[in-house]
Amino acid sequence: MKKVRMDVVTGLVISLLVMMSVSAHAAPLEKSGTGTIHSGWRAIGEATPAGENRTFWTGATWGVSFNDRGKGFLHRRRTQASYRAAC
Repeated sequence: MKKVRMDVVTGLVISLLVMMSVSAHAAPLEKSGTGTIHSGWRAIGEATPAGENRTFWTGATWGVSFNDRGKGFLHRRRTQASYRAAC
């Protein structure tokens, strides 16, 4: 199960990085400052036995991010990802 959790976390991190890289081209980034970002996520998955002591897990996750200022490249960003893991 630890590998499955790690694969889900890896998928979420990759999704966030892709979201940030695509958004970065839309507007110039500020050179300095601070900010707070909030995110909400939902994931649905299904585990299927694949033999003795083996499980195959597939699913999808989606979420939204926003910040306190109400503007900027991380405000009102949505993310979708799918994942597959064998453990």
